[in-house]
Amino acid sequence: MSNQVTSYTPAIVNVEGKTKADRQISVVRHASSEALTACLNVKGKVGTAIRNNAAKAGYSDVATSCAVGNYKSLAEMLAIRLGEPIVISSRAAFESLADVFEGKIMQAKLGMSDEQVEAIKHQMEEEKHISEANKQSK
Repeated sequence: MSNQVTSYTPAIVNVEGKTKADRQISVVRHASSEALTACLNVKGKVGTAIRNNAAKAGYSDVATSCAVGNYKSLAEMLAIRLGEPIVISSRAAFESLADVFEGKIMQAKLGMSDEQVEAIKHQMEEEKHISEANKQSK
């Protein structure tokens, strides 16, 4: 293992704006995910901008991971948000997430019981199968 110091080009960060907060936010828009993470505890308008940009960067990283078949970060994010365990074991499981969450969204929006949501999902699946059968018969 070597203790050599690597030399990088100068780090130049430009700022724009009249107020201190405007100048800080202008940096946040283009900051690296490492810098955003390091500043997550900043308060006020600047802190809100940092957290929003950090979240956007996180979503982008999760999407990039999913694109190459690594679903761990997506599963972690969903488990954090839902407070429920989740398993994404394959591409098929990943692609079926929309159907899984459609029921949860209906339930939350309409105050439906689990049985009502299941009945609607079953009806939608039947309609989908009928539609596919009609397409194949043409």
